[in-house]
Amino acid sequence: MPLLTIHNLSLAFGADPLFDAVSADIEAGERIGLVGRNGCGKSTFLRCLAGQMEPDEGEIRLSPGHSAGYLPQEVSFPEAGVTVEEVVFSDQSAAVHEDWQLQAAWQDWVEAWELSPQAPFADLSAGVKRKVWLARAMLRKPDLLLLDEPTNHLDIKAIEWLEERLRSHSGAMLMVTHDRVFLQNTCNRIYDLDRGHLTTWDCSYESYLRRKEKLEEEEAARLSSLQKELKKEEAWLKQGVKARRTRNQGRLRALVKLREKRRNWKEKQGTARISLETGEYSGEKVAVFDKVEFGYGDGDSLVENFTFRLSRGDRLGIVGPNGVGKSTLIRLLLGHLEPRHGGIVRGTQWQPVYFDQLRETFNEEETVFWNIGGGADFVSQNGQKKHVLAYLKEFLFPPEQVMSPVKSLSGGEKNRLLLARLFLQPANLLVLDEPTNDLDMETIELLEEVLHEYSGTLVLISHDRKFLDNLVTDLLVFEGVGQIRQVVGGYSDYLAGQKRKSPSPGKAESAGKAMVKKGYTKAKPRKFLNRERRELDEIPQQLETLEAEQEKIAKVIASPETYKDDQGQGAADLQKQWDALEEKKNQFYQRWEELEALREELEGTT
Repeated sequence: MPLLTIHNLSLAFGADPLFDAVSADIEAGERIGLVGRNGCGKSTFLRCLAGQMEPDEGEIRLSPGHSAGYLPQEVSFPEAGVTVEEVVFSDQSAAVHEDWQLQAAWQDWVEAWELSPQAPFADLSAGVKRKVWLARAMLRKPDLLLLDEPTNHLDIKAIEWLEERLRSHSGAMLMVTHDRVFLQNTCNRIYDLDRGHLTTWDCSYESYLRRKEKLEEEEAARLSSLQKELKKEEAWLKQGVKARRTRNQGRLRALVKLREKRRNWKEKQGTARISLETGEYSGEKVAVFDKVEFGYGDGDSLVENFTFRLSRGDRLGIVGPNGVGKSTLIRLLLGHLEPRHGGIVRGTQWQPVYFDQLRETFNEEETVFWNIGGGADFVSQNGQKKHVLAYLKEFLFPPEQVMSPVKSLSGGEKNRLLLARLFLQPANLLVLDEPTNDLDMETIELLEEVLHEYSGTLVLISHDRKFLDNLVTDLLVFEGVGQIRQVVGGYSDYLAGQKRKSPSPGKAESAGKAMVKKGYTKAKPRKFLNRERRELDEIPQQLETLEAEQEKIAKVIASPETYKDDQGQGAADLQKQWDALEEKKNQFYQRWEELEALREELEGTT
């Protein structure tokens, strides 16, 4: 018997359903990631499963004798003045003293995340509040965990600790998260909520991405075929009365059905098209920190004896636990704070834009349109004039939403609006503090592409490990109070460096002598071969050649002439040729990944 049964679940706000006759079973031990665009209904779906919202139709059945724990996206608490421990145990505070196992588990959470059980919940930061609610959801080890954005506002160390906890959790799990590494590390199944329908994928997140891409290509091909068939039939309809005699009425009825099918085809929501306003070149020296020390009031120093140079074009990531001083370091960089000791020299021709600061300039009561245009109908980007409606459409805001107040937007939609404002401002120094919070994965990946092409200087605070790996060339890592260490590479490089522990000189010398006595000789290190390097260098050109051949075939397939004489047989043959080229491309991509991984391993470069 399934742990949780979802049968014909439907819910709509307005004309379009968030989910339409959705059915699925969750079995014991399954670890499911729920993915989909911002606003597609993921959080609402979880709320329905948790009993926090009633669907329009359908049934949700939890197997008798089993329990569920729920982490909502918004981790507030309705009662004022409650403590951390009271939130975790709600009306059952005594249970922590009566059940020694529960008491021990609670103490484990308190120590691991440095929680203060008697602290007022309302006074906590967003990250600590999420930790408290995670304890509330997970402490009793429920049979089913329902987690909505569990990593939001958590630092990387806390995320890694939570990963370990979830991997050892014996029950089932259904979560919404935008953290791709977290999703890959914790889930063995994917639910995809797309245009009201739920599809299930019995695989990891990375496998799902590959399989979903192939499915979307096939769907696009089917839609293209449907559109061609529709055009063909409409051309027949226009031929005149002679072509529409009684014996052709069946074809006319088929055309009506074809049009209905096309109207009902739910096309995939468009992809955001983000471009960035680029500023003038800054000086070669962007900022130099010289023995900087800073702390608030008489407290401990958050930054201590820090010397660092930020140069034009640098791509710098900043990581460390929450509250350690990452945002403080950024404010020192931008001149919003002055150091207690030491100095900061900033370069010439500065055009900084600070992502987090833009949040303060939103007028929540005004419309999305007004917050971008400021009362004007047009905006300017890279010398081009764009209507506000057209510009917002690039960030996936439909016309009906553009005239809604900002306060009606979801967290992810507000972040998208922040990006829209950010990318209108010319900048040669981009400072981004947690820009991926609440964004869907597709928008995160597009943001990565835009920032990858950005020619200015980038400073980035993020807990998204993949985002850091894909964008930064250097890290500043907060290690202990006031101590900041510079690391070359991304977060994976930092982790690899942490794991490589060299033996002490005495132990290394003893080990070497023992190997000599036993007749061992040091193996000659494997090199990346010249033929492998040539093969790697040639792959991009080979891919371009295959893509050019595919484009030629696609043009022939799209031509009406192809369908004149052989009822489309030529088009079918051409499609086979196109598919064969696609298979060759996939083989080249796989070989490219293999060679790149081998090169990085042998040469230690990225």
